[in-house]
Amino acid sequence: MPVVCASDNIQDPFVPTGSGDMLEMARWTVLAGQLGGEALAHAYAMATTIPAQLLGLGEAYGLHEGARADLLITPAEDAEDLVASGPLDRAVLVGGQLVAGRL
Repeated sequence: MPVVCASDNIQDPFVPTGSGDMLEMARWTVLAGQLGGEALAHAYAMATTIPAQLLGLGEAYGLHEGARADLLITPAEDAEDLVASGPLDRAVLVGGQLVAGRL
């Protein structure tokens, strides 16, 4: 059964520290589930590829010619490092346009 992590709590009464950052949600998933380091890659998938599959995005998701240019650029070594490291220098692009961070 596919399981995802998500949040709609962005500085609201329920989660006043919520940021809408899906990497933060992946980190919280590992912590709240008391999961070990072996779960970091799966927590990343729970915030990225698994939701895309459940939403039926198919070819609209992923890094390939013709896909939307919605992406995160960061210096992490891999998915595990990205989830474990916390805030990193980032650039967020939506439709190919920089919307947060810097390149």
